[in-house]
Amino acid sequence: MEPPAVKTRRISVQANSERHFKEDGGRRRNPKLWRQVNLCTMLPVWPDVVDFDSSDPRWVGAWWFGFIITSIGFLLVAIPISGFPKALPNTEKYKPDQNVHVEKEKESDSIPSRVLFQIKLFIKAFIRLLRNPVYISQLFAGVCGSLIISGVGSFSFKYLAEQYNLSPDLAGIYIGGLILFGAFGMFLGGLLVRIFNLSLVGMLRLCSLSTFLSAILGISFLAGCPEVPLVGLEIPYNGGRYIDDVLFINNPKFADYLSSIYPSELEVKETTETNNSASYLDIMLSYDTDGHMNTSLYDKRDDFNFSITNFPFLSSNIPSSPAYGVFISQLIRYARASTKYTDFVLRARRLSYKLLSQGYVCDRLTSSLRKFYGRYGELVIHYDVPLSRMVDDIL
Repeated sequence: MEPPAVKTRRISVQANSERHFKEDGGRRRNPKLWRQVNLCTMLPVWPDVVDFDSSDPRWVGAWWFGFIITSIGFLLVAIPISGFPKALPNTEKYKPDQNVHVEKEKESDSIPSRVLFQIKLFIKAFIRLLRNPVYISQLFAGVCGSLIISGVGSFSFKYLAEQYNLSPDLAGIYIGGLILFGAFGMFLGGLLVRIFNLSLVGMLRLCSLSTFLSAILGISFLAGCPEVPLVGLEIPYNGGRYIDDVLFINNPKFADYLSSIYPSELEVKETTETNNSASYLDIMLSYDTDGHMNTSLYDKRDDFNFSITNFPFLSSNIPSSPAYGVFISQLIRYARASTKYTDFVLRARRLSYKLLSQGYVCDRLTSSLRKFYGRYGELVIHYDVPLSRMVDDIL
């Protein structure tokens, strides 16, 4: 029997590594490295194809594409830079000045004296730099500019997204455009120096003017949309409130007792559309024609005209057992809230269709439904429906 392909490849790598050792003179060099290379060849790489697009919250995008473009740009820029000479013209006459300190250093042979000499030179050079106002000003300007660039590069995306309610991808596009304009500004600065033939003082004035304009325009970061305060959370109610609708259903004489329950300063409003039903939290209370009260599940999200992802996808990083446990927990919730079997089946069927569209397996949902019926039978015993019919009605 022929050995598997993986083993054949591993043997060939070992043979190549042995041949490499022999070609090096019969002595093995760094055998640990070749063992690691051998292990790396045994690791398979299987590229998977995902089943979602850019609208999915799990979408990351081609994060590596920017690095590829940047690397290509570096290579293109390196081509003209490689044509520069190794040394600029007229540099030979400055070399003797650079060797003065070296000659003085050679005069002393002892190591401590040379170290002390270097320390004295460093202190003198440092004091000389501190006495240079132009250099110190440029140094502080460079530090402040680096801080601004770092802050904008790190927090500008979050700032635009939060302050102006933009999506992260749109905020990234805007910041990328600003960075391009920043690069154009560097080119424009060099062009102005070349056109107007600015001296050192003129270049300093140009830098000061551009910095001053940038500081003035930076005030725009303080602008934003005003926040709307929430009534009842940040500001109190203005003398009005809604009555508890639960007390109003099936009680036509409730209006006669309003003056004795609520103070006259409050504006009492009736919010129920009918006298026979009202919602309380996630429960809908209703009275039938015989005067019996029934309950069902009430969810405001049912009135939305768009779909909501409120249950885990089976393809996400959630284990399968807790994911199917969500189906059982929702069945418990529906059974406790629904008096009628039709309301329970309507909710459970809608949930099962949603989970099946998100990658759940019908057989495992059926098994979860059977588990729910066996463990929580007291919640559905008043429906007087066998398990087989419930499975057919829901799945």
